[in-house]
Amino acid sequence: MPGDVRRMDYIKEYLSAYEAKLHLSNRLGLLDNAKLFELFAVRVCGIWFGQKFRNLNKETVNYPYVDLISEDEMIYVQVSTALDTSKKVRSTLKNLRACTDPPFCDIQRVVFFMLGDQSEVKDELGESTGRISFSAADDIVTVKAIAQRAMEDMDFQHALYDVLYDEFTSIETISKSLSDAVAVSRDVGMRSTEVP
Repeated sequence: MPGDVRRMDYIKEYLSAYEAKLHLSNRLGLLDNAKLFELFAVRVCGIWFGQKFRNLNKETVNYPYVDLISEDEMIYVQVSTALDTSKKVRSTLKNLRACTDPPFCDIQRVVFFMLGDQSEVKDELGESTGRISFSAADDIVTVKAIAQRAMEDMDFQHALYDVLYDEFTSIETISKSLSDAVAVSRDVGMRSTEVP
């Protein structure tokens, strides 16, 4: 099997499992998957847009309106696990357009990094929309769009594979280290309670 097919299979399986895990966790309230998704978005947006991104929520807890900013400070990203993509896009754009806080009044472009589907989202273009125009095709990145681009763009596919593989092996390594530490702690704890 050629390498690009194996890479693409890995990417599709990883993204499908990741999306399913976030949806399930969200429904069960098991973790703050927005934070988990933000970590993922920082790395994928770096590949998608060809520049580094930083998480604004690390600088200010629950940063208003957006979550990530590009290195050149021209692209702001709203990361969301909301299932109603259209509602999230409309409310974020409405809030930004009505904003009077100086740092946010300068925002010209917002991209939405979403789990949900973009098919129901309407474009908001032209002067009637204020300083921020919005095109669903250009300004929404979904898990489905990531997989689609990986199939069409080999450079993106290689870079995405490296990120996903690195993320998976990092989690695997941390899990093994934690498991080993628990085993050692258990052994040490058991030995200290033994009668000589």
